[in-house]
Amino acid sequence: MFQPNSKVIRHKLSLKSGRKYIRKYWKKGNPKYLSFPDDCTNYASQIMYAEGFRMTPTDYKHQGTFNLRSNKTKDWYMRKDWYGTHYSTSWSTVNGFWKHWTKESKMPHFTTTSRKKIKKYAKPGDVVQFWSKKQGWFHTVTVYRKNKKDVYYTSHTANFRGKALRHCNVGRSGKKKIQKFRILRTGVS
Repeated sequence: MFQPNSKVIRHKLSLKSGRKYIRKYWKKGNPKYLSFPDDCTNYASQIMYAEGFRMTPTDYKHQGTFNLRSNKTKDWYMRKDWYGTHYSTSWSTVNGFWKHWTKESKMPHFTTTSRKKIKKYAKPGDVVQFWSKKQGWFHTVTVYRKNKKDVYYTSHTANFRGKALRHCNVGRSGKKKIQKFRILRTGVS
């Protein structure tokens, strides 16, 4: 089983803790965190944090600004203090998240156009991102469960728990749009 860089985690990862978090917050977000109009990556980060991944130490400086965002992808965090909420783009954006976990933390990953490959290799707790020609990499989901029939995921923006991957290809317009997927192998068990 893969274990991430020791700077990221210092104890055992727990899929059970992640599922408990999902059951509680899939429909209505956790009030301890900011919510965004496109909340998918923020929610995936919250699940990973609940599974045992640790936020990185931060180097933000208080500037009297509320809800301060850091563009440094080496950091992964969302914290509140009396100045407001401070968060990194790697916590809250699709590409920042991917860069942090694949480049900074060296987490195993793969990209594919095949749902069959996802069904074969993805495991509960893994993170999947969607790509379309029109939008690029635009959505982050977490694998909730899988069986012989399909992989089922949870997500925010459009809130789901247990949506089949075979149904994800239709966008808000009703047209097929997802051409590629990238999968982050988190190693959660």
